[in-house]
Amino acid sequence: MLEKAIIHIGLHKTGSSSIQSSLLGYNDGFCFYADLGWANHSIPLYTAFSNNANSYHIWDKQGFSPEQIQGIKKEVLLQLEQQLSKPNCNTIVFSGEDLSTLSQSETHALVAFLRERCQRIVAVVYVRDPLDFAASAFQQLVKGGCAQIPRNIGQQIQHKIGIWEQVLGAENVQIRSFDREKLRNGCVVQDFCHLAGVDPAKIAIKRKNESINGAAVKVLFHLNQTSPLQFGDPSLVRTRQRLLKVLSVTFADLPVVDKHFFVDLVEQHDIEYLRVNQLINFSNRALANSPLDPSLDQWLVDLDPEIHARLCAWLIEQGHITSWHGSTSQLIHRTFYAILQTDLLNTNSSLLRKSALSLRDHSAGNVSDSMALLELARMGSPFSRKIKQAFKKLHLEPEVNRRRAATAPGPSGACSATWWSRASRWWRKRCCTRC
Repeated sequence: MLEKAIIHIGLHKTGSSSIQSSLLGYNDGFCFYADLGWANHSIPLYTAFSNNANSYHIWDKQGFSPEQIQGIKKEVLLQLEQQLSKPNCNTIVFSGEDLSTLSQSETHALVAFLRERCQRIVAVVYVRDPLDFAASAFQQLVKGGCAQIPRNIGQQIQHKIGIWEQVLGAENVQIRSFDREKLRNGCVVQDFCHLAGVDPAKIAIKRKNESINGAAVKVLFHLNQTSPLQFGDPSLVRTRQRLLKVLSVTFADLPVVDKHFFVDLVEQHDIEYLRVNQLINFSNRALANSPLDPSLDQWLVDLDPEIHARLCAWLIEQGHITSWHGSTSQLIHRTFYAILQTDLLNTNSSLLRKSALSLRDHSAGNVSDSMALLELARMGSPFSRKIKQAFKKLHLEPEVNRRRAATAPGPSGACSATWWSRASRWWRKRCCTRC
């Protein structure tokens, strides 16, 4: 039986990704980081112990069935049993911010499982300035598909910590401030290593900064509000991840979101809890916006010319277009589907058909890019009646639209025939390679 289990339970946006990436694979023969198939233990442990695993956002976005999720749960429990049975080891370490979202009964179930195999369990939690958290959390929500500004953004600190204190006892829950001035050497990874008994000299500290700048937030938020095809299939998830990388590079030098947009969204209960427990210093923080400043919703819908210019330049550089004369909104949709078209792992013809019709609806009637996606779908498997009907529907567009798409550069700067031909060659090459 292991002597100790140390569970890092977040909270969210407190350096969890850095801790997980840095400790992945760590084993000094005495203390080791659990190998459950994911660096982030939120995924396996939440799946195994939450009653809501079937609606867990990780699997929901992938389109996984309840049967698939149950299979993952069984595999996780087997892996967890094996990890907790390692000989000649003393301490096992877990890290997963979603563990802070487990209900009290679910937390009891996880702790009961560990107590049968560990003599002592200790939880570590980091808390963050609520205003900084709100700004960072909103970016994460947008990356995850959020299409509306929430009424408030809070950490529910007292509630989440309270559950673990009730289950483990307050003496076994260590609360730390996610404040550079209070962290060991100003680093959350080193601070956690000190608490967990991990030797920092034996790991490569990886600082994962997942923040995205303001332009990328605007682009993603616009897609969330206007595109019906963002999640529900692994190919869409991959496309979304690749788009995020493109935006991060393309807008790398642009400013981040001003955190003072979120002053009115901060959860006051969090502020009071941190103030009473003297966990955060609020003395130097300004909490007022200028009346002349735009609101968050006004700022989000302002798709400024810089976004248009840089996305257009990226599409031209990648060979997807030669010029662009449409709106910035259409350009954003075109960028997403340009990335989807190059997903070599996608064999879902139905998805390409839906994407083609979705793109057409957001392209002011121009059908050239939609036809390219349908051509990929037609050459894929299965070639369904719906795809055939979609082709017919696009061919029966008003004559002026068909002629414009076939003979003149549309928003993509390439005629329908050019895109059709390019798509055909791409799919044939892909199929021949596979064969």
